[in-house]
Amino acid sequence: MTDSQSTEFRPLPNAGPTMSRVGRVDLHPRSTQDRPVTPARSRNPEEPAGLAEWLKTPEASRHVGQWVLLTHDYEVIDSALSPSELLDHHRDITNPLIVLVKPQNLRFVG
Repeated sequence: MTDSQSTEFRPLPNAGPTMSRVGRVDLHPRSTQDRPVTPARSRNPEEPAGLAEWLKTPEASRHVGQWVLLTHDYEVIDSALSPSELLDHHRDITNPLIVLVKPQNLRFVG
């Protein structure tokens, strides 16, 4: 048998580490099955479940033509005529949820 027909594994030169050099591979690192289960926060059935539902509420219709800063539970924090105005007034909010409430949006989801 010649070198070209050999079935022995030989790493390519300058190809970096191979599995045999790295060591054992853990197929289940940090499994989440052993962690305690945290139940999801139960929501009030009167609260909107999403942005489309919030746009159907009377509260959304009070802000037509305005940019609205919402919590992630769809409660109004503030409203303004521009998103930059909202960001200027609420610099402490790292993940803002800002929505322009347009009459077309209210008709589309309603």
